[in-house]
Amino acid sequence: MFHQIEYFDVYILCQAAEGLLTSGFEVTVNDFFESFREGYGDQNAYKKYSLLHAYCEWIIRQNMWNEDENIVCSVREKYEMRKQDAEIGWENVEEIIGTLWIDHALNYYHDTKYDFLKWVARESGKAVDQLSDTELEDFRYDYLHEIQEEDVFDSFLTQLSGEMFFVLFQNRSFLDSFNYRLATYNQQIKARIHTPKWAQRAVFYRDRGCCAFCGKDLSGTVRIPDDREIHYDHIVPLEDNGVNDISNLQLSCQDCNLTKNKDTETSSLYQLWYEFDSDMDIRDQ
Repeated sequence: MFHQIEYFDVYILCQAAEGLLTSGFEVTVNDFFESFREGYGDQNAYKKYSLLHAYCEWIIRQNMWNEDENIVCSVREKYEMRKQDAEIGWENVEEIIGTLWIDHALNYYHDTKYDFLKWVARESGKAVDQLSDTELEDFRYDYLHEIQEEDVFDSFLTQLSGEMFFVLFQNRSFLDSFNYRLATYNQQIKARIHTPKWAQRAVFYRDRGCCAFCGKDLSGTVRIPDDREIHYDHIVPLEDNGVNDISNLQLSCQDCNLTKNKDTETSSLYQLWYEFDSDMDIRDQ
C-alpha cells in the first residue's frame, strides 16, 4: 500500500517530539504521559493507532496552540503587511496561505482558505488594530476550538501524525526514549500476548529482516531460517513496565534476544545504502 506524503513541517515536528523527551521540559511533556497513566485504552492489545500516533497528534496540537510566544504581535504584523499590500494593489497576497500555522497547514493539505485575520474581521466586525491584545488572544482561542470541531481537521491530523510516525518509527533510539518514558508512567505489568501479523510485518521490513543487534539476516532470502530464530522483541521489556505497542518492538535473532540484558536495550546500527570508496577523497567524487 502506497500513501502520498507531503512532509509539511514534519521534520520540525519530529525534532520537537524528540526534544521534549530529552530536554527536561517535564511540565510540558508530562501532560501527554499523565493521560497514559490515567489509562489510554486497553494496552494489553496491539493497536494500529499506536501510542506513538497519539504522541504525534499531541505534538501537532501543542504546536497549533503554542506556535509562537509572540503570536499576537505576529498577527498584528501580518495585518499591517496586508494593509500596506492593499494600498499598492496587492489585495490577494496571503489569501491562500493564511495567518496562523494551522491555517498554513490546513490550506497546504486540503486546498482550503482558512485565514484567522479574515475570521476575526467577520466575527468582531472590527479591524485588528481596534482590538486589544487580550481580545485578539481570546479570538484566537475561539478560532482554534472552532477549527478542531471540523471534519477537515481530523483528516489533517491523521495525515500529518501519520507522516511523523513514518519518520519516527524508523529511529529505534527515539523509540527507546519514548517507550522508556511510557514505562515510567505505566501502572501495571502488561500481559505477554501474541504479536499480530500486521505488526510483525511492519517491524520486519523496518529492520530490513535483520537482527537489530548483530545484523544477522533473518529474511530467508539466502537461506531458510529456523522460525524460532525470529523474535519480535520489546525494546522496553514488559517486566520493566514496557507496553504492547508497535513502537516498542524490534527484530532480534534468538541468540541476541536470549543473551541480552533484561534492561531496556536497542541498537542504533543501520546498514548504509551504499559505502564511500575509502581510497578516494569523497569530496572529489
